[in-house]
Amino acid sequence: MLLLQEVSERTLMGIMGWSIPAMARRYAHMIDAIHHDVADRIDGLL
Repeated sequence: MLLLQEVSERTLMGIMGWSIPAMARRYAHMIDAIHHDVADRIDGLL
């Protein structure tokens, strides 16, 4: 849910209590809505 709100990685780490970025990358999984949004953005650039 935080990823959908475009919360920064640093903020996400603080909220979740993670001290290193690797934890955020490991546990903050991408969801389909984000994949579609990124695909739409890239398509708009082409």
